[in-house]
Amino acid sequence: MLWLVRASQKHPGFDPLARGNKGKVQWIWAWVLTIGCVLLNAMDWGTLRILGEWQRKGPWLFWFQYLYYLAEVGLVFLIVAFGQKWGEGLLGKKTVFPFGGLVLCCTWGMIHIFSQGSPYTGAGVMAFSLCYGGIYLLLGRGGLKSYGMMALAFLL
Repeated sequence: MLWLVRASQKHPGFDPLARGNKGKVQWIWAWVLTIGCVLLNAMDWGTLRILGEWQRKGPWLFWFQYLYYLAEVGLVFLIVAFGQKWGEGLLGKKTVFPFGGLVLCCTWGMIHIFSQGSPYTGAGVMAFSLCYGGIYLLLGRGGLKSYGMMALAFLL
């Protein structure tokens, strides 16, 4: 992942970890999407994900699972960032359409339908994907801010 970030910063002039500047309203909406993801996850798990994972896995497995999740969110973030860059490259301009969320929806979401054998699970992941794309745009394509919010939405 780090190699991909560094290569993109040098070659095409795209920095997925760039700082984005947005106002209070955008932050509020980003929090709304994040909390919405947490609530949907809680409905699916019957509790907050973090509590469910702790209860089911115990401390050692829990910490390894969450290290894995942090890396997974990193990949999710990169798919959103590069997907957004791709979509905007096709149009030749920046846009508010969440291309990154759509790309994530078509990859991460669709694979969950086949890997989990459940259209319900896949549809949920697709909804999260679109929310993550929205978070990225709302936070002005700010890399670390977006990753942090996506991680909160995923981990809690």
